[in-house]
Amino acid sequence: DAIESAVWRCDVIVSAAAPVDRIMLDLAFKVSLIVAAGDSTDHIDKVAAAERGIKICHVPGRDPSNPDDEKKICREVVSAINAFIKEQDYNRVA
Repeated sequence: DAIESAVWRCDVIVSAAAPVDRIMLDLAFKVSLIVAAGDSTDHIDKVAAAERGIKICHVPGRDPSNPDDEKKICREVVSAINAFIKEQDYNRVA
């Protein structure tokens, strides 16, 4: 509930495993980018995102449950957001 009550303010959603579903995207009307903080994007409703023109990228080859990957994932997430701001593709999956 806390996420859903705050998501309307977001321009970017970063999620390692929390579902980013149609309901959340309906609430997050400002979102233009979703970053999967890890290799998998299975938790993201790609159809709902595509319908809204929301881009999706991920951090390939990294596992958010692996402590050795934590800093690397953080750097990659920041790089993805930075590239998006500069209108460049970065590990884009949709």
